[in-house]
Amino acid sequence: SHTLDNIRIRKLCDELLLLEDPTYQVYDQDSLRRNAGWLPTLQIGLGKSVQTVRLNNNPEVTIGGYFVLSQMLSYIQGLVSLDLSFSNLKAADARVLALGLSKNHSVQEFRMRGNCIGSEGATSMAEVLRSNETLLLVDLRMNSIKGIGVCILADAMSENTTLTELDLRWNFSGDKSDYVETALLDMKRYCYLNMENALIKYNGCADPTQEPKHPVAEVKEQESDGQVANLVSWYP
Repeated sequence: SHTLDNIRIRKLCDELLLLEDPTYQVYDQDSLRRNAGWLPTLQIGLGKSVQTVRLNNNPEVTIGGYFVLSQMLSYIQGLVSLDLSFSNLKAADARVLALGLSKNHSVQEFRMRGNCIGSEGATSMAEVLRSNETLLLVDLRMNSIKGIGVCILADAMSENTTLTELDLRWNFSGDKSDYVETALLDMKRYCYLNMENALIKYNGCADPTQEPKHPVAEVKEQESDGQVANLVSWYP
């Protein structure tokens, strides 16, 4: 099967942590010994590394599985990108994941497109934006986030110094109040300022038209088709 449940999520998280720390005590020590260092869930051997994990379309994972994933995020140091799109996530799941993301210091790209976290879940993500200092991109498209959720996210962005793209397309259906438009403009301004500061840091200049010497995320209107090395995916 290409889909995961809570048990396989536990094994996945154990294997990711074991890759970074060979002394880590995994959930299934007997299986590890039988496989002579082969990690069956990740489908790689010890000594390798994983930067990107895609967990799209895994409806059998419940809040218990996301709690384990959140715990892993509190400790993992090499994971750069995590995609949980179209996984039927609710506000409670977002709240659990936010606990781990707030403590994480490696993930730069977090995608949660096509879920149902709503404005309550957006509030949890706002807490992540206030405390996380490594995220560059957060994708919250198609999550039934209403105007109040957009405003809470915009308020959190005023305290964020790293995020350069917050994608909220296909939300706030039927909510076209002026305050929502103002919040969206504020978020775009905060993202632009963060990108400008990143360019100053890496290039020694504030001109966003100049080509950066190092990869820096940009405020984009269109989806990115870029791929990240060492990709691990679980979706049908």
